[in-house]
Amino acid sequence: LLFSFGCAAMPPVNFSAPNIGVSSTKLDAELKSLTVSVARPDEATGEIDPGIGVHAGLWKTALEEAFNRMAIFKDDSPKKVALAVKILKFQTISAFPAAHTSARYEIIDRSDGSIIFTTDVSTSGVVPFDYAFVGVIRARESINRSVQNNIIQFLKVLESVDMDKPMF
Repeated sequence: LLFSFGCAAMPPVNFSAPNIGVSSTKLDAELKSLTVSVARPDEATGEIDPGIGVHAGLWKTALEEAFNRMAIFKDDSPKKVALAVKILKFQTISAFPAAHTSARYEIIDRSDGSIIFTTDVSTSGVVPFDYAFVGVIRARESINRSVQNNIIQFLKVLESVDMDKPMF
């Protein structure tokens, strides 16, 4: 029995948000660029695991995939926007298989640099102890779930954004 638990495979790092469908909302803007970066120490709102920098590209890819599935931006819109994501907190708790993630999402009008919309999203990813016997496997899955939950929460907020009314 112990041998079978020891052979459990490590899940891959996978930030792709599940169950994303086509949005009934269409934002009158074309998304021209998307960046994901890690906050500087003076910007961070919590601990940032040093390994997150390696995974920022996966976060970006997961967002691009979600936008493609949602079809929320209009590619033929005259308004061009950029989305800047800054990871503010990326903390794993090994004693309990959980991860906490915070990110700031800013939609920027490319014509004048004004911020159309900004929001901070904080989420957790918790994996039950019966998910896997090996703690490192549960820890990896908690990271996946935390980032997936962060992206999903942002996508829900995104559907209510008014592109014609900049916040700043």
